[in-house]
Amino acid sequence: MQQVEKTEQLFEELKAGRIITGEVLFEAIWLNFATLAREPEARSLLYNIYEWSKAHTEKYPELFELTNLTIGTIEFLADNFDEAMKYLNTAHLLFADKGNEDGVAATFISIGYVYRTTGEIDLALKHGLQGLEQLVRTGKYKLFRILGCYWIGSVYTETGHLDDALHLFKSGLMVAYPAGLKSMGARLTNGIAGVYMKQKSYSLAL
Repeated sequence: MQQVEKTEQLFEELKAGRIITGEVLFEAIWLNFATLAREPEARSLLYNIYEWSKAHTEKYPELFELTNLTIGTIEFLADNFDEAMKYLNTAHLLFADKGNEDGVAATFISIGYVYRTTGEIDLALKHGLQGLEQLVRTGKYKLFRILGCYWIGSVYTETGHLDDALHLFKSGLMVAYPAGLKSMGARLTNGIAGVYMKQKSYSLAL
């Protein structure tokens, strides 16, 4: 509930003009993706943001794209894959129409994660690797870079590409991002340990 209240406060500040960019609002949301996906109040608030951003695209041109990216990712985390792809595909089209390559890349990370979860590994890697390459190059959308490092690293672990997996897990841990993102740090660390176990480097896995 605390995360919802903070998001509501930031949304009110945005509407009042005290925040000049939607990324400030969404950075706070992205830090709590997993929690917000499980809270009906949070998802309701996100759909309110969606309607408001749709009506204010002229003043806040990036807000509607970010809202679609965020809702798509949260619907994915809530296991609503069809809804997730609807919003993520919209985000991709909006970002691409404006030539926002970083936005496209972040969207590809989430689209790839959906494909990875539904077992379409070739499509997952096609989108994920393209998105990750762009975000590594520019340093934008760090959370999505971390997310890409995690799930692509997991695919590489499962398919026996252990050196590539280890590189991605370690790269994800090195991305400078707020300490509140503890859950992803734990997953990346567990990923590294899993690789070492498969490599029979048991002392390194501990």
